[in-house]
Amino acid sequence: MKWTFKIIYSLSDENIISLRQIYAHSNYKSFHQDPDWIYCNPEKIPVLLVLNQANEIIAYTAVGIKPFRTINISFGPVTNKNDEYALMINEMVKWLKKKFWWRLTLQLPMPLDSNTDLILTRIRNSSKFRQSDSFFNWKTAWLNLDQEPEQLFLSFSNQHRKSIEKSLKSGLSYKIITDINKAEDLANLHMAMYKKRRLPINEQKNKLLILSLFKFLQQSGKGFMLAVEMEEQLLGGVVIVFQGNVAYYYLGASTTEKKKRTIPILYGAFFDIIRLCREYKIGVLDFGGLPANELPGSQLYNINRFKLGFGGFPVHYPPQLVFDLIPVLSRTIEQGIVLRNFIRERKHKK
Repeated sequence: MKWTFKIIYSLSDENIISLRQIYAHSNYKSFHQDPDWIYCNPEKIPVLLVLNQANEIIAYTAVGIKPFRTINISFGPVTNKNDEYALMINEMVKWLKKKFWWRLTLQLPMPLDSNTDLILTRIRNSSKFRQSDSFFNWKTAWLNLDQEPEQLFLSFSNQHRKSIEKSLKSGLSYKIITDINKAEDLANLHMAMYKKRRLPINEQKNKLLILSLFKFLQQSGKGFMLAVEMEEQLLGGVVIVFQGNVAYYYLGASTTEKKKRTIPILYGAFFDIIRLCREYKIGVLDFGGLPANELPGSQLYNINRFKLGFGGFPVHYPPQLVFDLIPVLSRTIEQGIVLRNFIRERKHKK
């Protein structure tokens, strides 16, 4: 084997330095794989290291270790050896099989193009995997920030232009959050919004996540939290994380107060985000995903309309790769996931 693999559960200072160098020189950057965020993440995400014969780290990926010996990789692995990408994944699959893992799910970090077709072909030549529209497959929307905000404004939908004009006239102000108490207010607002929409949320974990994000952004300078206020009252907020030249919309929240809901709170916020991103010399705004196959009128369908109304364009990624490392057990896990999601959906509808 050309490489060896190792899963670690905490990063040393030496690890961080190595991972930062790899991440900085990789062509495909994801916030989820940023070593500084992995280090700050309160959930202490394990990392799978790829080592060469000299025991040097040449690639890595944050991994989600799920029940029943399942590993999930989102937008990884991270490497600057693009010509060896497929080979690295195939060797990883072999290693996981030897370690008796049951299942691997992997979302590649690059959008669909001729290069990804070649990578998939090379993976398929050595490792069996499945892809399906029923899996969690990533799709998002990008807006090129190659023009001034006023010029980009003209490409927005008519509704978006009107909503931005209304929000600007309503007395809303937009400020980058620099105080942890304000970040906590945003976390509370986010939780209240989820409760109002009857969406599941772990309050303690969510608050800890947002406060950890605040610290990460403050320490690294890789993004910002934007508050939307009226007369010092927080009505909304957005978290933006930089992924190299791309600004990634991580989450947003707006007030649940009926009197304030008549104001298009986040429309003006995103117009200000475009201005800020250009000041930071960011080239692309990533709207943080487009849920697929949503029915007109549904909540997620309306979220998609909101994101695409800013003049961006859909960006497709390769469908998720599912490796049945132990086929019978992997398929059993999948059936359990389908059943769990069905039960959750029924409960949510009630």
